Amino acid sequence: MTFRAIRRTDLATGYSPFRVVDEQGRELEWLNRFLDMQVRARPGALTLRSYAHKLLHFVRWWARRPWYRRDALHHRAVHRGHPGRLRARSARRTTQTQPENINDRAGILRRLFQFYFHEEMPHGPYRMQRTWLRRSPLGYGRGRVGVAPDLKGKVPQRAIAPLAAEQVARFWSSFRTARDLALVALMLLNGLRSREVLALTLADLLFSEAQMRVRGKGARVRVLPLPPETIRILQCWLKTERPLTTRRKSSSPGKAKPAAKP
Repeated sequence: MTFRAIRRTDLATGYSPFRVVDEQGRELEWLNRFLDMQVRARPGALTLRSYAHKLLHFVRWWARRPWYRRDALHHRAVHRGHPGRLRARSARRTTQTQPENINDRAGILRRLFQFYFHEEMPHGPYRMQRTWLRRSPLGYGRGRVGVAPDLKGKVPQRAIAPLAAEQVARFWSSFRTARDLALVALMLLNGLRSREVLALTLADLLFSEAQMRVRGKGARVRVLPLPPETIRILQCWLKTERPLTTRRKSSSPGKAKPAAKP
């Protein structure tokens, strides 16, 4: 039995567009119900897609077990798929899974268990715990015993090496147009993400007020100030390179072609 994750565009707003289906295209209702509940937190599309693929990894493993049930999830399945066993199975593979991926899969599995059984994931002989004495918040009296969850896989720290002078010079010399400089200014001086720059429209640029509206994760809108340097490069792009269009909503510097926003 095979499973895959698909994206549907015919669902209502309160449902996750990413669904897990089998080889016949039938949805796993209990799994997609959990994905639908995550929509209430208004995560981004990429976050929902990552949730679907992490659960897809679990259900593919579960389908190869004799206690598999397509219509529901039971206590034994999640207990067998405990994060400790996930780490053990990944360590036995020839191509080992990265520690951060194992930790993410373990975290979504805990949330799935709490969603259906309303309790913490049960203990097991493979579960490692660490306890310590937690001090009282007021500074006196008896403390409380704190219990840490499963020890996560050790993620190696990234070694960030600064760029050399010639690399920085090559980076700045690679810009050919005012549009390139506008993209860098919006991300460097205003701290915008790349997807936020691509989602900008001309109606979001308020030059008279030196502000702009940014649509971030979860469709949240925030207003940010526009530095004079960014305003100058944006106005230069509008006067020299912006393509002419009769659209009601034309493109921003993040768009290569003029297109109306839906």
